[in-house]
Amino acid sequence: MALLAMSYRIGKSTVSGMIQETCEAIWEVLQPQVLVQPSQQDWIKIEDEFFKRWNFPHCIGAIDGKHVVIQIVEVIETHLLFF
Repeated sequence: MALLAMSYRIGKSTVSGMIQETCEAIWEVLQPQVLVQPSQQDWIKIEDEFFKRWNFPHCIGAIDGKHVVIQIVEVIETHLLFF
């Protein structure tokens, strides 16, 4: 931002305001086209496709996943088990 301000000989706060206004204008124009609210049928289709791919019912997506290896501990004495 400082480089832009120096290049055009304007203040940093002016550049900051111009960037903010430009981003807001882009958002106002593109948001209705790019970020459309899915209909009920769209949600059902998304859920169905997710289930077919991952076999996980009643879910429309996943944010992140982690594979954890679980090792079974051999228990020699049953009285050491705590439930």
